Amino acid sequence: MTGDRRGPAHLGVSDWVSSVAGVILLLSLFAPWERRPASDPALRETLTGWGSFRIVALALVVAAAVPIYHAVRRWLGRTGLSPLVVVSAGAAVVTVVLFGMATRLGIASDPAAGLYVGLLAGAAIAVGGALRLFRTGPPSG
Repeated sequence: MTGDRRGPAHLGVSDWVSSVAGVILLLSLFAPWERRPASDPALRETLTGWGSFRIVALALVVAAAVPIYHAVRRWLGRTGLSPLVVVSAGAAVVTVVLFGMATRLGIASDPAAGLYVGLLAGAAIAVGGALRLFRTGPPSG
């Protein structure tokens, strides 16, 4: 079928970068994000992204879903989201995670690998959106 605008070949590098970063962000929420002292001083409690960020983790899920939704729409041959929406989703993740690091992690708490992976995934979502924005130009109107 010539002229079919569906499938993975229709996705650009920017779509792949942002959507894979969205999946990585979702997976990172199940990894350790924080280590803090437990009730026994000799032990440390490890919290996942869900345990560390609680209800705010839902905002991270929504932001991670944005580039995935965009890529699925483009895969199906439909119009994707504006690149500005994808950039904003990535910027929101970076902001939420940095704010969480500054306010939620106590003095005795240590950030764990999942937090850094989530932070980098948020930045990659924004970079993927920016790549598409630079390729297509700013939206008109």
